Amino acid sequence: RRVLFRSIFVSIKEIITYVLGFAGLILMCYVRMQFTKRQQTQPDNAYTKKEEIMHKIAIGLLGVAVVLALIPIY
Repeated sequence: RRVLFRSIFVSIKEIITYVLGFAGLILMCYVRMQFTKRQQTQPDNAYTKKEEIMHKIAIGLLGVAVVLALIPIY
């Protein structure tokens, strides 16, 4: 019974890790695409406040995914 609980917990942890990792990467790509598109019309080489916030959220999501991936479950 304990083995089943551990395997379910590992599966949930892996799913959360992958979802956070992919969400972080997708958000990072989205911010970069928005920045590049905006630079074609307003070349100022600076993130807007909205882009900065989304960029920090993406880094946070990736950070949490890495921490979850490094936590061993025995």
